[in-house]
Amino acid sequence: RSRTLLLIATVSLCAALITAVACAMSSLHTGIEERVSATVGASDLRLQHVGGKSFSASLAEKIRAWPEVSFVVPRGENSVALKNPANGEEMSILATGVDPELDRRIRPRELIAGRYVQAGGAAGQAGSADEVVLDKLAADRFGAEVGTRLEVQRFGEPMALTVVGISKPLAMAEFINVLEGFVTFGTLDKLGETPGE
Repeated sequence: RSRTLLLIATVSLCAALITAVACAMSSLHTGIEERVSATVGASDLRLQHVGGKSFSASLAEKIRAWPEVSFVVPRGENSVALKNPANGEEMSILATGVDPELDRRIRPRELIAGRYVQAGGAAGQAGSADEVVLDKLAADRFGAEVGTRLEVQRFGEPMALTVVGISKPLAMAEFINVLEGFVTFGTLDKLGETPGE
């Protein structure tokens, strides 16, 4: 009789242990999947030039025409020097050009304040081409908040970006010292040396 009780207790403990391990593994798997999705995006394929050069914007349209492709989410990047005229803080950010609607489908970014950049609109209205969403690290270092205008430090025609949102930074952003901002492709074209790429 005591052996039967001992066997039942052992089987019950084993079942509880198996359940606990399965729950922990499921939680770990979900956590890793969410972190990877937030960092690189939830895509099946990432196309990047071997030499780090830009692709022509027309390449996205060619790939979009492939029958196997559900949707294409292009991105562009450019380093941009900015200055907050209110406090004199100057530094460079990695400005990432995005298609506001498509980008959120595979790289959802959590906003701490404000809203995401919007395409279109007249100058000075929501969706104008002078908007930027800064990550929290960049906003803190600039002393910027929603509504702050940052001057672009460059030769040529003066340009300023209005902070319309502040996003949660990527997990490793502080360690790799990357300050990130998100702009529309129209703004990235104005900021960059190679429009349309």
